[in-house]
Amino acid sequence: NVSFLGPKEHSELIPFFQQADLFTLPSNMETFGMVMIEAMACGTPVAAIDCPGGPADVLEHGKNGILASPGDYAEEMLKFFKNKKVQIEMSTRARKKIEESYSITATYQVLEESVKSALSYRNII
Repeated sequence: NVSFLGPKEHSELIPFFQQADLFTLPSNMETFGMVMIEAMACGTPVAAIDCPGGPADVLEHGKNGILASPGDYAEEMLKFFKNKKVQIEMSTRARKKIEESYSITATYQVLEESVKSALSYRNII
């Protein structure tokens, strides 16, 4: 069953992400999208089209989400919905991926390392 709810304010999205079984990102021209990270942070796996730059940088097919070609996209989602165990595992791994790689702490560490590297480079010159 699919429900189209119309536009929502950003502040209204969290409960929708939390209640969803799967977030679909069917664009074959997607760049790195925060909406994918937001869904995964809520424990909702993402089904995305494998395209250059973006979903493949975050998703591991069959582990924390679905990464498929346009031709296999629908079939991969059907496989997901037919296996409750996979749904639960993928949900857990999606959330874990975000905690490890995109949390405030992880983001701060990357930023701090970048600044240190830039300062070190500057002192060399």
